[in-house]
Formats: sequence, structure tokens, C-alpha cells
Amino acid sequence: MPSSEAKGGPELVFCLCAPVGSGLDAVQAEFTEQLRHVGYEAVHIHITDLLPVLRTSSPSVEAAEG
Repeated sequence: MPSSEAKGGPELVFCLCAPVGSGLDAVQAEFTEQLRHVGYEAVHIHITDLLPVLRTSSPSVEAAEG
């Protein structure tokens, strides 16, 4: 359970998006560290990792291909 839920704090959702090679990893690391200092646990989700799953489960994609 994330520490924010353990303390009863609100769930926070952030999106970081940047071009490849722009140094986003450093921003993400610092952001994660700052959230940890105030009692939150960051959960990183890469949307690109989910694209294959979304593509195969989308009815509109199946209709367009059929």
C-alpha cells in the first residue's frame, strides 16, 4: 500500500512527458525523491508499455482492420 494511503492523504496523479533524450529521467528521479520526502510513494507507469495491450483489446482497432 502506498504510504499516502496509509496516512489517509489524497491520491496524486502526475504525467511527465518529454522528447527522447531531453533528460526526463533526472526530472522523474528528483520528483520521486521529493514526493518520498512528504510521505508519498511514486508508481511509474510507462504508457508505451501498455500500448500493445490497448491495441489488442480495442474494438475500434478490430473494426478498422476487419
